[in-house]
Amino acid sequence: MTSVASRREARALLLHAAAALLLLLLLACSPWIVMVRQWPAHPHWGDVAHLGLGLAVSALALGLAVSGVRRARWPLWLPLGAAGRARLAQDLGGLLRGRVPPSESGGLFSLFEGLLLLALLAAGLSGLAWLALQGTDLAMDVGDVHRGLALTATALLAAHFAAVALHLRDFF
Repeated sequence: MTSVASRREARALLLHAAAALLLLLLLACSPWIVMVRQWPAHPHWGDVAHLGLGLAVSALALGLAVSGVRRARWPLWLPLGAAGRARLAQDLGGLLRGRVPPSESGGLFSLFEGLLLLALLAAGLSGLAWLALQGTDLAMDVGDVHRGLALTATALLAAHFAAVALHLRDFF
């Protein structure tokens, strides 16, 4: 691996770690959100924390997406080609037979990464749209979409953590 490639990998790892930590904090403060239709006149600490952490996670997710393009990771994260679909089918078949799929192979576990990243970007974008539309009737609809995307991202985060845990057990 060249020094440029290793620096890119190191930056991506740092972005990944920061995004994971801030995303966990974002999820932890979410139950204390009181805003629904618009930004409150006297925001609760949960509102301010959710907004700040949401902006930070969105920026980090965008950085990870750009980094993934630079490192040619998207074909692994979204196995849409024939080889990727075959790898995904192989991983699912192995899972049904009790075998843990390999990570970083462009199969099931990599798909969790790609879908999680897309869900984070979509949730961040819908949150920004809600902020721009606050006080309008459309803000409620956009807020519902944001909530659905956030729940999807949370489920994919759990799947990603499970995949990482299964992968790490091979080292211990």
